[in-house]
Amino acid sequence: MFLVGIVISNLTATLRTQAKVAGYREKRASSLYELSRELAKCHSVDDAVWAAVKQIGIEFDSQSVILFPDSNGRIVYPHGESQLYSLHHADLAVAQWVYDNGHIYKGSYEGWYCDGCEEFKTEGELVDGKCAIHGTVPEWLEEKNWFFRLSAYQDALL
Repeated sequence: MFLVGIVISNLTATLRTQAKVAGYREKRASSLYELSRELAKCHSVDDAVWAAVKQIGIEFDSQSVILFPDSNGRIVYPHGESQLYSLHHADLAVAQWVYDNGHIYKGSYEGWYCDGCEEFKTEGELVDGKCAIHGTVPEWLEEKNWFFRLSAYQDALL
């Protein structure tokens, strides 16, 4: 009887986890669908930026601003009136300083990626080369992205 209770408990825990994952994936899929619908309506880069800012704000329940470096290396808003929120002059000056001093840089991140967890895994998190949670073999991925050089501030933060 005790063994049956353990099995049922494990099955219940697995079902709860799967229900949470399914809910998360459904929310993510609907967000991506909504973004794709918005992007399909776009006729210019400014329209696409507007759609991205709007979706980021909805997804993270936050205020978002997108800035781009122009051909002279200055951080600017995209052309047009696509920003819901604007930064104060001092905030723009900080963003420019961070960009000018190389604290934001283009780089790549690579590692073992588990589709089920939707995250990168370290060698220590893998069991016999498989995800400890899903039992699947992750794939080796490389992502190019922009990064913030947090290491420049580690002495001040520690």
